[in-house]
Amino acid sequence: MSSQRAIPVAGDLGEEGAGVILSLQEVWFEYAKRPFVFVRPGGNFGDYLIYRGAEKLAIEMELRFRTLNHEEFMGARLDPEEVLYFHGGGGFNSWWSGRPIRAFQRAARVHRGVIIVGPQTYQADQEFLRRIFNDTLQVARAQRVMLFARELVSFRVVSEALGDGVELGVNHDTALYLSRADVLQRPVEPRYRLEAIRTDKEAVPISGGDGQAVRLDPAAYCRDFAHWISVHARAKAIVTNRLHSAMAGTILEIPTTLLANNYHKNRAVWEFSLRDRGVQWADTLPQSQRWGLGARLLHRPEMTSWRYRLYRQRGI
Repeated sequence: MSSQRAIPVAGDLGEEGAGVILSLQEVWFEYAKRPFVFVRPGGNFGDYLIYRGAEKLAIEMELRFRTLNHEEFMGARLDPEEVLYFHGGGGFNSWWSGRPIRAFQRAARVHRGVIIVGPQTYQADQEFLRRIFNDTLQVARAQRVMLFARELVSFRVVSEALGDGVELGVNHDTALYLSRADVLQRPVEPRYRLEAIRTDKEAVPISGGDGQAVRLDPAAYCRDFAHWISVHARAKAIVTNRLHSAMAGTILEIPTTLLANNYHKNRAVWEFSLRDRGVQWADTLPQSQRWGLGARLLHRPEMTSWRYRLYRQRGI
């Protein structure tokens, strides 16, 4: 499967493309002689794909950077020469923890250097975006502030909400800088068809399926990142409504189908990035072929032993 496709240029975005920052790499190159601070906002194991992809790019570009988690950043002393980079994701909304928003607002208040918000999906609510950004940007002490979207729905809604008040770019999710070799160190045997299904506040009702797959939510089920990768890597095929699991599938070169979540994120990232990498879209769980004994065990009385083996398997 291909790696990142070409970043859209202004012509691809029509009139709205005027003045758009064309890529994250382009901006990093501009500040390559400065030290960077990479801020990890938190989340679940899938967010580590985002972090590792960005860090891989930074290492390839020979950037100097240190890494802080959210709590460390909120109390950190910052040098004006440092470029603050907030990892991308899906945290700029009203229903999750709000940590990415609070971290950005703190940075705008205290940092006199450059602030870059990595490729994000933003809530498609212009009033919400104005509320969290406008006052913050008006009092920002930073030399420069740039926001990146990771798909075009977010790009457009932020552009309409904030207008000329912010520099805005569009770039693929940084997880897609990773390859199979970056996350998988040895061969594994595909064993089952995986339905990686979230049931939290971003979930929508799902119909279809045939009871032939292992169904679980890797974010809730796995004990660490290595286990999370292992659960995905051992799949013959992945069907998921979790964007992170779709990212894992395409990075691991496993046939992957993405389903909807309760707002534009999944569909918009699929249209912008994942469709060209061979990920399929479906509105319902597809019917499967016979995927082997292990794939059926989860839906039989003996399912406990298979699930236990999945939980106990070593990370790869």
